[in-house]
Amino acid sequence: MNGSGSRANSRPDKLLWSWIPGDPDGYEFLLTDPRPDLAKDSRQWTRLIRGAIKLPNPDKALELSLRLWTIRSIGTVIQWNHNGCRLEPILLHEDSEWPSKEFYDEMKVKYLLPYADEIRTLLLKATEQG
Repeated sequence: MNGSGSRANSRPDKLLWSWIPGDPDGYEFLLTDPRPDLAKDSRQWTRLIRGAIKLPNPDKALELSLRLWTIRSIGTVIQWNHNGCRLEPILLHEDSEWPSKEFYDEMKVKYLLPYADEIRTLLLKATEQG
């Protein structure tokens, strides 16, 4: 859908998907935090994932959005430290499906490290808004 069709313009959020081939409704789940039960940083996660959706490269935007959505779903939070903020797994808790810190680190290197610069920028933007 190219964004000029009435369906793409029926909601402002759908404009985010105008560049994705196929049915943008198939990606609508990315527009909200998959873990609103983790309320402390839910707004920041919504902004983080939506920020990824808006990256100029459509392939990178979709891939990073899906990866961020997935790690959040499994049980990842935005944690503040003296250097700013970072993504951290929730471990050994009913709110998380991460089996270990080692497994999280392995997935982080494999799936997030290629997007480290983008994630850093998006995290800054998502968290500076409160």
